[in-house]
Amino acid sequence: MNQPENTKTKTLITGILLGLAIGGLLGFAFAPAKGSDARRKLFTLFEDENNNNTENMEDDFDPESDRPV
Repeated sequence: MNQPENTKTKTLITGILLGLAIGGLLGFAFAPAKGSDARRKLFTLFEDENNNNTENMEDDFDPESDRPV
């Protein structure tokens, strides 16, 4: 039970970020908006974020060497 300070800090930060993400999703899910509108917004948000992440991955990849830049 004697974890290094660095591990404790990482665990704390991970827990806080995970709590914020879950809280945000729950807040969005229970917001006073029509359910279909809320789901559409959420789907669009995830789709846009996925597209952004894919574009960033493509920018960081060198196809000639099959290795990350």
